[in-house]
Amino acid sequence: MAKYKKSTGSKIKVISQVHPDREKGDYLVHIDQAIDMGADIIQLQGNQVDWLVRDNRIDVVEKMMDHIRRQGYVAGLASHTVDALIATE
Repeated sequence: MAKYKKSTGSKIKVISQVHPDREKGDYLVHIDQAIDMGADIIQLQGNQVDWLVRDNRIDVVEKMMDHIRRQGYVAGLASHTVDALIATE
């Protein structure tokens, strides 16, 4: 999308869903990659948010959302359960 936007001058907004790299414990790597690839809005994947809440790791959700916002991007959060939305609010 970044290449398309650059070559055409398009103002289309790109929403990228990201997830933490739980195996490596790197919660920000995919956020930075999405930014590097030209995303305009970055959203945490719903299933990942559900699992983080289930595992009592709301701190990770908070870190990821804060990192997105500190970079100057709109941060979104998805979920497949209302419980995860209530917990992260």
